[in-house]
Amino acid sequence: MTKKLFVLISILSLTMGTVLVGCASGDSKTTDTSKEK
Repeated sequence: MTKKLFVLISILSLTMGTVLVGCASGDSKTTDTSKEK
């Protein structure tokens, strides 16, 4: 049971990390495009 919980927590952390990174990369892309223009 503990292993299952650990796996679930790890997956949740990974998904949250990817979402945060995606938002950060999206913001940087928008800033880069505005700078180029």
